[in-house]
Amino acid sequence: MNRKSNIIKARCVQKTLEALLPSGLNRRTAAGTKAEPEPKVVKVKRFAVKPMSVIEAADQMELLSHDFFLFRNAETRNSTLSTGARTGTTD
Repeated sequence: MNRKSNIIKARCVQKTLEALLPSGLNRRTAAGTKAEPEPKVVKVKRFAVKPMSVIEAADQMELLSHDFFLFRNAETRNSTLSTGARTGTTD
């Protein structure tokens, strides 16, 4: 039963991916050979995120010398992307 459910899941994923591709775009060329290699995930990072203020996030971004910083806003509890520390502005 487990094998059958895995096959059904794989078919659902395949149909979803096909639906998301723009029309006329396929992973294979007309001749049936692969057009380009598929993109490959090289690295995945996961972090525990503590809520912080926009000011704290800007400080962290500057401390780490990053162009952007994704954080959980302590006031709104939303994920927020801050950019522009190197230019002296913070969005």
